[in-house]
Amino acid sequence: MSNKTDDTVRLNIQLKGEMADCFIRIKRFLGLENDTEAIRTLIRWYYNLNQKELIGPPKSMWHMNLNNQGVLIWDPDIRQAVQILFSPKGMRCAVDGEDGCKHILFALTKPDIQQVIRARKKEGWKLPDV
Repeated sequence: MSNKTDDTVRLNIQLKGEMADCFIRIKRFLGLENDTEAIRTLIRWYYNLNQKELIGPPKSMWHMNLNNQGVLIWDPDIRQAVQILFSPKGMRCAVDGEDGCKHILFALTKPDIQQVIRARKKEGWKLPDV
């Protein structure tokens, strides 16, 4: 069921059987625990994958999930989710194995990711200045 008030859409869905199993598998794959965040991530993923058909601008990277240990970035060029890990020793891209690749440079431009980095730096982590 959907209600639209201003720019808010409220959903109340029930998934059973195979559809529930698919949702749980996707949620685990993305490393998400919250159902609402999983739905948001899937919507963002689909939108970004198909945005050219939907509105026309070119596809670009976007972040799918963020927590205190890192961020998951979607890279449409390689059609893959890229994990960037934060640790007391710095940042590392799980795909490129580097600390200065395009995925990390992209992550450093996002305000919510910058906020997590600043918080970790206050704890003494060796992360880039943002």
